[in-house]
Amino acid sequence: TVDQELLDKLNAALGDAAAGDASSDDVEMDDLDDEAMDKMDERLAAAFKAMAPNAGKEKKRSAKSVEALKMKIADILLIAISSKELSDQVKVKLVVPLLKWAKLDSKTHDKVSQKALELVNIIVRMKSTEIAEKDALQLLKEVLAESQTTTNLLIIDAVARVVTFVLKISSTDGKTMSAAVRAEFQSLFENYLKNVEGKVPSNFVIQPIADLPALFVEQLGMLVNAGFDEENRIFKRTEILGATAMIFSKNVLQDATVKPAIVKKIGKSAATYFQKVVDSDKSELKPRLFGTVLQLVLKTTLALQNDEKHVTILRESLEDVIKKMSEAEVAIQLKKINPICHH
Repeated sequence: TVDQELLDKLNAALGDAAAGDASSDDVEMDDLDDEAMDKMDERLAAAFKAMAPNAGKEKKRSAKSVEALKMKIADILLIAISSKELSDQVKVKLVVPLLKWAKLDSKTHDKVSQKALELVNIIVRMKSTEIAEKDALQLLKEVLAESQTTTNLLIIDAVARVVTFVLKISSTDGKTMSAAVRAEFQSLFENYLKNVEGKVPSNFVIQPIADLPALFVEQLGMLVNAGFDEENRIFKRTEILGATAMIFSKNVLQDATVKPAIVKKIGKSAATYFQKVVDSDKSELKPRLFGTVLQLVLKTTLALQNDEKHVTILRESLEDVIKKMSEAEVAIQLKKINPICHH
């Protein structure tokens, strides 16, 4: 049966067109003028709109209910993750599902997505973690796979923190990576350099260096080679050399030794780069890269200034080209390009 309320509204909307019997031909639609037809159309539209279920409001209420439930689940997970009763192994195994959850809700339930990422951050900030190396490597592979299907910057940042976490827990002394984890990072680093857009965001390799500089003293050769390799993109070289400069601090090097071969590599590479700068017309010089190389040389010199052998290596490589850069005409040009040249 047809709903009586709907019939009443339709009859009211049709007016004269519905006045006769349904089988009667007394009133034809052609008998109505344009104005009457327009008014009838408006009344019909209003009738159907009034009778149709308010789907929009229902959907909104339903979405809020779902979001509230998910937030409660996240709160329960927070309690579990914060508990000492739950093993580190189980907590770490929650990372990938939480990332999947964050990806799933990133467009429809932004608060839920952020909450899931907060839980990931809590896990990767655990101070002491007892995780088998094979589990750490599996985690690294899985989170990197998850990162391939998202462009959400918050999720990308979370994955970068997971990469740092895996490197940290793989080291027993805070100075060296395990062989397997080092190989995985080197593979990640090589993929970053291959210019495959979107596959390896820069913070996947730069953030671990910035957060764990002591772990990368043994990787200095790889970093310096990549930073001065003209085949690599300028912004990547700049990022890499900037991160490399962070390793040259007294806090890091007080418990680590930099090999003379690395110091020589930095000195010669920087000297070659500076010589090209001096010989160029400066119009195509990249200010950020130039400034970053200067900072690397300065930080290296300051960090190693008490080691006469290292200082001698740097002086032999850089003294002549720095004199050329200090000459009046060249110096004026360089100061215009990058303010760091004033120092």
